[in-house]
Amino acid sequence: MAAKALFPTFYDEKTKVWSGLPVRKLYDQDCSVGERIYNSVKSYPTNVVQISNMDERVVTFGEVHIWAARLALYLKSEGLTHKDVVGIIGNASTFTTSLVVGCLFNTTPFHAVAYTYMKEPQVIQDLYETTKPKIMFCDAKDYGVMKEVTKGWNPKYVTLTGRVEGVPYIEDLLKPHPMERF
Repeated sequence: MAAKALFPTFYDEKTKVWSGLPVRKLYDQDCSVGERIYNSVKSYPTNVVQISNMDERVVTFGEVHIWAARLALYLKSEGLTHKDVVGIIGNASTFTTSLVVGCLFNTTPFHAVAYTYMKEPQVIQDLYETTKPKIMFCDAKDYGVMKEVTKGWNPKYVTLTGRVEGVPYIEDLLKPHPMERF
């Protein structure tokens, strides 16, 4: 009985060259940014990626990996694809990095607007009217302004910091999911 090779090799008699299985290039045309980030955060789970100035929480690549996977699964469960847009506006919170990475994992584009524009609702409206995000992530204190700004297309809302009655909070989306390991 022939043994199965763990690392199969092939010999080309014409060129007299031994070869192994083809190896995918690290950065080829089929490699997404999300895939590169996924491999990086998975490879260095104990490295610190951020220290949140909001609550001084230390966040590791391992946490970003898990949270981003869960947020990507949430976006997928909401039916978002590469044709939809997620809106992000708010102070940099503990979960903003994971949200952006989760969008990349799900290949969902995101439209992030600088928080400094909260003083100019018309500018925010003009910016978001071009992309019309299906889901908006914002701070609880800005929910009322954002609801008014986006009333023309009425997206679903999730708060990044603080809670609003009847609106999901980002931490609520970070509960363990059976599909996250896949």
